[in-house]
Amino acid sequence: MGGKPLAKPIVGMDALANGQGYRFVAADGGVFDFGAATFLGSMGGKSLSAPIVGMAASGSGYWLVGQSGGVFGY
Repeated sequence: MGGKPLAKPIVGMDALANGQGYRFVAADGGVFDFGAATFLGSMGGKSLSAPIVGMAASGSGYWLVGQSGGVFGY
């Protein structure tokens, strides 16, 4: 990501409906935004009981989905 090594692999992506940007999420919950995508928050740096396994768009934000079934909305 921008020439910096990641602590965990990328596990999900959320593209803006207008095609002007996108976000990636890593297994540790870190979110990386590109283009017009706005950073709204992440689980990066927080203690998780299981890794993040996906990301989904939610209206004006996004959800991060944990392997343990946790859903974190932003």
